[in-house]
Amino acid sequence: MENNNDVRRNNERYYFDGVSSDVISSILARLPTKTTLNCKLVCKEWCGIIISPDFADLRSRHCSYSPIMLYRVFEERTNLMVLDIDRSNDDDAVITSVDAVVRFSPPPRLIDMTDIHYDDYTVVNECNGLVLLASWRRWDPFVICNLLTGEQVTVQQCSRPGLSVVDYGLGCCPVSGQFKVLRVLQNHNNKTSENKFVAEIQTLGSNQWRAVEGEAPLNFDTLGIGAFLESGAFLQGSLHRYSNLDNSIWSFNFSKEQFCQVPTLDDMKRGGYKCLHVFDHSFLVLTSLFKLLNQCEVWIMKEYGVKDSWLKLCVVDTLYCSPVVPMLRINSGRQILFSHHNEFYLLEACSDVADIRSWKKLMVPDDVCNAFKVMAPCHAKFTKLSI
Repeated sequence: MENNNDVRRNNERYYFDGVSSDVISSILARLPTKTTLNCKLVCKEWCGIIISPDFADLRSRHCSYSPIMLYRVFEERTNLMVLDIDRSNDDDAVITSVDAVVRFSPPPRLIDMTDIHYDDYTVVNECNGLVLLASWRRWDPFVICNLLTGEQVTVQQCSRPGLSVVDYGLGCCPVSGQFKVLRVLQNHNNKTSENKFVAEIQTLGSNQWRAVEGEAPLNFDTLGIGAFLESGAFLQGSLHRYSNLDNSIWSFNFSKEQFCQVPTLDDMKRGGYKCLHVFDHSFLVLTSLFKLLNQCEVWIMKEYGVKDSWLKLCVVDTLYCSPVVPMLRINSGRQILFSHHNEFYLLEACSDVADIRSWKKLMVPDDVCNAFKVMAPCHAKFTKLSI
């Protein structure tokens, strides 16, 4: 005789068998990030749907939840967090509850195996759901993490006499889907501009660095130390950064494996500290602090690569002498979610000067964002690392 548990399992299988895979996929694609992770454990069919390559595209079209990445270094460990934002909510509850937060810390066993000290590591940039961590000690391995699956890989570096690593970033080829790490080396033995810098790239899983072929159409002297570390904005298959020395935006395309320049307007050159961001997963944004860092201009490129499509989104009186960064459109596009000094604000964008004190500030539970640094909107990658 079957017990109650057996009967319940048979009934559950019967109900699931009556629902098509397309309907199940459509439902799963609308769930919050952490709920979707838990649904992978329900059955093999649901797990197969969630980890399939097509699921990410389906979720981006139908899901109202957009994850934002945060990180901190606590007790000598790098702690990362994915916080869901409900873009469809019409009230103040756009921040999901503590229960919906996905947390990730590199496991201690990796430290034991590779002698990595995670208090030396910081986040460089996010690309299609993967995060690149780099140490302040320039020849330490790079660490690449998938925050949702808990996986991570290391990319080894061997010290080379006369050379030092000055820049790096993670990207993905939009054609092959392969993830690659870019690094720029400075040759201290060559004092001339020619061959003073060399760019190298490694495809994940190859374990080999190779030189970027062809001449780079830029002078690496304009990049400065830690250029990609400061502005690792990945968009349109390219990694971008702003050069304050010559007021220009440089990018590296991971498909063509070439450097190029993104056009800017002369009006964007004023101000001091500038940084690049990605707005709503679709647009390149430049923030510029000026007037003793008490005001921030926000520029958005409406059509990628088109110089005349740059638009001044707003000018904001700041609170903390730090950039005011647009992150996501929410409430059916009527409002924009901004971050400023690890706080979230809502605003209907305007081109006039605005005082951030008048904006609607969103309340976030202390145990969610306490001491965490808000990084950027990120992608939810439920599939395993394939290298």
